[in-house]
Amino acid sequence: MRKFLILSIIIVANLLNAQQIKEKALLWEISGNGIESPSYLFGTIHLACEGDVLMTDEIRTAFNKSSDLMLEIDMSDPKVLMEMMSIVNSNDGIALSEKLGEDLSNKVDKLLQEKKSSNLAMYENVNLQSFVMQMSLMGMNCQTAGGYDLLFLQEAMQNFKSIKGLESIQTQIDLFMNQTEEESIEAIDYMVNNFSELEKQTSYIVELYKSKDIQGLYDETKRSYDEAEYSMGGSFEDLLDNRNVNWIPVIEDQIKETSTFIAFGAAHLAGDKGVINLLREKGYTLTPIYK
Repeated sequence: MRKFLILSIIIVANLLNAQQIKEKALLWEISGNGIESPSYLFGTIHLACEGDVLMTDEIRTAFNKSSDLMLEIDMSDPKVLMEMMSIVNSNDGIALSEKLGEDLSNKVDKLLQEKKSSNLAMYENVNLQSFVMQMSLMGMNCQTAGGYDLLFLQEAMQNFKSIKGLESIQTQIDLFMNQTEEESIEAIDYMVNNFSELEKQTSYIVELYKSKDIQGLYDETKRSYDEAEYSMGGSFEDLLDNRNVNWIPVIEDQIKETSTFIAFGAAHLAGDKGVINLLREKGYTLTPIYK
């Protein structure tokens, strides 16, 4: 019985280890399973410090080999940009400062002046959910620039590549705008009163990304949901796992048709239901590409 228990523990441990992505790489080649030419996965960071987003030789080579570009959403579609703009502003006519209340408004205004050389008056028409996202981006203690998504979009348009999306803009709107107003105010209050913690966590995530530690990014994203001091809206499964599962048939249809450079948030790569493992389960070979 004891031997059986030890053997069971070893088997379970091996299964758990199999779900871990040990390779530190953001760029992966997809081959095998009957596809005629390889396609590529790349884990992006949606917003970065100026100078951190580079079209390196290995990224350039994979990008140039690919006929199409696939992003989380088709950012080349003017309708997508219009819908993204339309969700930022509040439609109830109530100013942001009124929703936050005097005490919290004063704290937010002071923080905006210190960190962004702006003020709360500039955001009065913004809805609470969008302002939470604005606040979270303030944790990047640097001059920010557009992330890899924008870089790849520009490159694809210049090279007349076909641009497609893994999901609709409405899917992302439903996902990121599902915080209640009460939850949003709670999140803003926590970030304002614990701003150094936000900066520390943001810095840690950026370092994980720079070191190409996709498993670490997945684990930290999960931890941030499991240990959140306030409701983030939705669930970790909705943010990553369920979307990954939905993306697989879209990816399969695309890579069977043509070689494609597929770019999405790096935290989607790892995990049991990460895109790498899900494609491997379908019979594809996933190979990390290092510098």
